[in-house]
Amino acid sequence: MAALARGTQIGSRLMTFLQRNSPRLKTHIPALPVRIYSSTSKKVNQSEYITGKRTEVDEERIQEIIREGEKAPSLTDPNDPSYVSHGFSDDPYIDLWSYRLIFFVAFSLIMVIGPLYIHYLPESNGRLWARREAELVIAERRKKGLPLIKADLCNPEKLVLPSDEEEERLYKKVMG
Repeated sequence: MAALARGTQIGSRLMTFLQRNSPRLKTHIPALPVRIYSSTSKKVNQSEYITGKRTEVDEERIQEIIREGEKAPSLTDPNDPSYVSHGFSDDPYIDLWSYRLIFFVAFSLIMVIGPLYIHYLPESNGRLWARREAELVIAERRKKGLPLIKADLCNPEKLVLPSDEEEERLYKKVMG
């Protein structure tokens, strides 16, 4: 709390000093007391375990930390009522690690790396290649001043056009 009050006093004095000495600040910022708060609400000067130059060791806390790091008996003890078998093996330790390994492989390799592999496979139907090739042909024809599509693309003598009666019948059939 003392650090907060000290920061407030320093901030107020700084703003007051700036308001008095800067004509731009004097016109734009009213001369009100300003409080600047520290970003932390509490500053700790010393760790809870350090007193002076020696370090205190709490044996009970160390043993508690060691006990927290040990594996829970319910994970590997089949006699424990809360034990859950995953069905991979009769040995609880192998069962647990098989479960973890299979789910790691399933989610990381198959669900992440598999779609990435499929996404970056080369194109199989050649649509992008055909588009790039068409753009090159169009650019070449424009450069030479030729039409984009030749008028005699198909030989007119080989085209068989429907008769007028057949065309009329098809038109009525389509248009209803």
